[in-house]
Amino acid sequence: MATNNLAVRKGRCINIGNCKKANVSEVIEIKLGDEFICPDCSGNLVEVREKSFPKWVIYAIIAVFVIGGAALLLTQGDTTPTHDPAHSPIPKTIVPETKPAPIVKVDDSDTEMTKDDSFSESTEIQQRQTSGVGVQQLDNSLVSTLIRIADNRNDELSRIRLVDPTLNNFFSPNAVVETYSQNGRTMLRRDNAREFLEWVSTSNKLINFRIMPESRIGANGKYTYLKITEIYE
Repeated sequence: MATNNLAVRKGRCINIGNCKKANVSEVIEIKLGDEFICPDCSGNLVEVREKSFPKWVIYAIIAVFVIGGAALLLTQGDTTPTHDPAHSPIPKTIVPETKPAPIVKVDDSDTEMTKDDSFSESTEIQQRQTSGVGVQQLDNSLVSTLIRIADNRNDELSRIRLVDPTLNNFFSPNAVVETYSQNGRTMLRRDNAREFLEWVSTSNKLINFRIMPESRIGANGKYTYLKITEIYE
C-alpha cells in the first residue's frame, strides 16, 4: 500500500482462525480518520508500534571509532627518548623476606552448614519461580480477576477501577506482559502490566485467559513476566 506513513495507522487483526490476515499476522494500514478495523473481517485491530533507531546513537558510535583510531595512530607514532646506559643508575635488587604462610584450620562443620544454608535459600527462591500448588493458585486467582475486568456486562468505569488493585496484588514493578494468539505461537502485543490491564478493562469481546508456563514469578511472589493468551467470543 503506497501511502504516507504519517497518514496511516498500522495494526494486526486478532480474529485468528476466522480471518486470513489474522492467520498470517499481516500488518494492515488504515488511513487516519477511517475506522480502525480489519478490511476483511471487520474485527478490531491491535495497533503496531514502530520503533526508530535514534540517529544520535549512530553518530556517537562513529565518533568513538574516529577518536579511537586517532588515539591509536598517535600512540604508534610516539617515540620514547633514548637513554645513555653509561649514565643510567644501576637498579638495586631487593629480595623480599619470605615467611611461611600461617596454617589455618578449617572447621568442616561450619563449612557444611554454610553450604546447606545457601542451598536452602536458593531452593526457596526457585520454588517461587517454578510450577507448584502456590503458583497454580496465583495463576487461577489472576485469571479470575482478569475475567472480572474484561466482563462487559459491568460498566467500563467499574472495570477500570480494578486496574490499580490488580496491578499491586499480582505484578512486580516493571513487569512485562506478552499477549499471544490462542495457539500460543504468534505474539500480538508486548506491554507493561498497566498497559495490559487497561487494554483488558476497555475490551468488549474478551471472555477468558490462559497463563502460559513460560511466565516468571519473582521472590516477592508477583509476576515479573507474564505470557498469556486471550480467548474471545
